Amino acid sequence: GKTTRIWKGFPIVYILVIFLLLPLLLFGLSSLFEQDSKGYTVLGAFLCIILGALIIWTIYRWHKGGLKESVMTSFEKRQKRKVANENLPEGMDYVKAE
Repeated sequence: GKTTRIWKGFPIVYILVIFLLLPLLLFGLSSLFEQDSKGYTVLGAFLCIILGALIIWTIYRWHKGGLKESVMTSFEKRQKRKVANENLPEGMDYVKAE
């Protein structure tokens, strides 16, 4: 809710990531373990380790590394730019196009 108030485009990104990108990623990862090849199983295990490390690193950066503040600042700037662009007078269409 708080992020949606800061940036109105967040729900679309959230839905695409949670309901499209993440399931496809996990499906592809799990399909590596269902193959009859040891190479695919090793690749799947390696990718699981990388994915786990990436998740842990992101959580650490979010809470301790300032990632949360930089993301929120970026969302605020994006929303302010959108509002300013929408409030331009109609005669400034060439500026909106940029």
